Amino acid sequence: MSNLNDLDVSQQQLARALRSQLRATETVDAATSARLALLRQQALSTPRRFGKTWLSSIDGLAIAAVLVVLGIVLPQQLPQFSSGQAGDSSHQETVEVLTEEPEPEFYQDLDMLQWLAHESDARV
Repeated sequence: MSNLNDLDVSQQQLARALRSQLRATETVDAATSARLALLRQQALSTPRRFGKTWLSSIDGLAIAAVLVVLGIVLPQQLPQFSSGQAGDSSHQETVEVLTEEPEPEFYQDLDMLQWLAHESDARV
């Protein structure tokens, strides 16, 4: 909580008092303090390495290139469906055949069709 401006006056006073108490209880021995200072100095003096950033940007470009190629190649390999009337009319005819009521002649010939089906099974 570094910004105390969002608090009212009594909360700000309490936060400052608690902060000062916590900082007073912080005790870092000289060896730890020296080691922390040395590590900080080494971290600040080490030059930044841009190798990983460069590599990740190449990875991103490679992925984008693959996606573009797939976007161009895949639609050409997929079957093309026409949206014309020919496909619709054959579909409508199929639906009509499946949903229409059979003619009376079908029922008259049904016994003969069943007999033929039974005879062809017997020959096999």
